[in-house]
Amino acid sequence: LQNGSETDMIDVIQMQVLQGMDATELSSRSFKYNDEHQAKTLSARSDKSNIDILYNIILVDNRIYQLGMFSSIGPFNNKDSVDFMGSFQLER
Repeated sequence: LQNGSETDMIDVIQMQVLQGMDATELSSRSFKYNDEHQAKTLSARSDKSNIDILYNIILVDNRIYQLGMFSSIGPFNNKDSVDFMGSFQLER
């Protein structure tokens, strides 16, 4: 990364995601994906689009991975979100 830290880059992407979906952040948490890669998970709500959003942003080397779940029928079931987000695997 040439300009800014990994955390700064992830924060900018988070802001762009929220602005692009006209959404309000409900919560967010930084974590290490596979105990190695800087990442952030966030939940948000877009009243304009009437959707709930669960989003993960993962920085791996010089690549950004984004995983999103969207629901128009209410908040996410914890099991469904864990199953979906947990299905993401990095292959090397």
